[in-house]
Amino acid sequence: MTAAEVKTEAIVNSNLDTAYLDGRILDAQRHYIRPFIGNDFYEELLTQIAASTLTVANTNIMVYIKRALAYYVVYEALPSIRGQVSKGGVMVNISSTSEPASDLTFGLIRNDYNSKAERYMKEIDFYIKDVRKDDSTAYPLYCKNQTQTSGIIIY
Repeated sequence: MTAAEVKTEAIVNSNLDTAYLDGRILDAQRHYIRPFIGNDFYEELLTQIAASTLTVANTNIMVYIKRALAYYVVYEALPSIRGQVSKGGVMVNISSTSEPASDLTFGLIRNDYNSKAERYMKEIDFYIKDVRKDDSTAYPLYCKNQTQTSGIIIY
């Protein structure tokens, strides 16, 4: 996925410098997508993409994966978009034509991107399960992560 694709998918009406996104794509892919779909399926997709031999089935699932990935990339990039670390300390990016978001608004926006990414991850699982209803051999390497990674656990 490219930074331009991330902007098209997840950032509406933005002239955001793609440098903020470029460095986050691989990290988000490895941190969120790989554990969710399983390493074997992840490696299969990477191999097919590198060789330009994506199967029809994997081309179809990439639509869902790219949607989730785009939102995770923005989620990860937002702190650097908002502020920068320099020798003078941490600076908030402010332009003369806009007003910076409050901490609360920034948190709500970031949580919104995370929520949308999680919804698209559920769509990946739903799509694969739906395809498997008709073809039980479809996506044999898909191994959805079943562990809880967030939320409150009550004992």
